[in-house]
Amino acid sequence: MKDNLLRRKFWTVLSLLCGILFVSCGESRREESLANETVYTAESLAELTDLLAELPLNSQSAPWRVALAGVDLRNLDGAEDGLEPLFRTFQGRFVSLDLDACTGATIGWGRNAAQNTEGRPDRDKLTAVILPASASRVGYRNFQNSPSLKSVSFPSRLETIGTAGFQGCSALERVELPASLVHIEDAAFADCANLRTVILRGETPPGLGRGRYSPPLPAGEDSGVFSGAPAGFRIIVPPGRKATYQAASGWSFYADRIAEDE
Repeated sequence: MKDNLLRRKFWTVLSLLCGILFVSCGESRREESLANETVYTAESLAELTDLLAELPLNSQSAPWRVALAGVDLRNLDGAEDGLEPLFRTFQGRFVSLDLDACTGATIGWGRNAAQNTEGRPDRDKLTAVILPASASRVGYRNFQNSPSLKSVSFPSRLETIGTAGFQGCSALERVELPASLVHIEDAAFADCANLRTVILRGETPPGLGRGRYSPPLPAGEDSGVFSGAPAGFRIIVPPGRKATYQAASGWSFYADRIAEDE
C-alpha cells in the first residue's frame, strides 16, 4: 500500500513539473513573438548595424522587423556590389525589412563580379521585404539565393525586374506584380521551387525573358523566367486578358498555366 502511495506521489510531482515546463516554454515562445512585433527604425547602414547587434539572435519564424529610411539603395556606400552592404548589417539575425522610405529608382545596381558569387553574407536571413516606393527597377541578382524570403511587396511604379532578381528564393509561394510592370528579365523567378501563384495586374502583358530592350522571343520558346516552378504553378491575369497573355512573346510557353482573375 505504501508503494502505491509513493508511486502516486511520484507521478503527481512529475505531472506538475511537466506542466510548469510546458507553460514556461509557451511563455518564452509568446515573449519572442511579441518582442518581434516591435518595428525598429534606422536611417543609415551604420545605425542599422548597431541596432541589430544589440538584438539577440532569433529564429526564421520570429524575424526582427526593421524599417530602413532615407538610404539611397542604388550603390550603397559608393560600392558596386549590389545590396551586399545591406545584407552584411544582419549579423546572423533574421530580418523582415521595410525599405519603403528608402530612395533610388534602380535599387542595388551593382556591376562588381563579387556580387555574382554564392555564399553572400546573411542573404539567407531575409524573410520579407517591402521594396522602396521610389523603385522602378529591381537590379541584377538583388535577392538571388535568399532561401528564407517568403514575402515581397512591390511598388506601384515598378517597371523592370532584373535578371535573376529573385532566382533561388525557394520560400516564395506567391507574388503580386503591379500594373506598371514593363519587363521581367531572364531567370527573374527561376528555381523558386515553391512559387505556386504569380498575379499580374497589367492589362498589357509585360515583356518576358532576356533584357528589356532585347528582341522578343519566338512563339512558344521558354524564357526561363519561371523555370523550376512546382506542379500546379499558375499565372493569374486580369479578367478578359487570358488570350492576350497566352499569345504574347514569352508568355505563350506558359499558356496552359494562365488563368483569369475571378
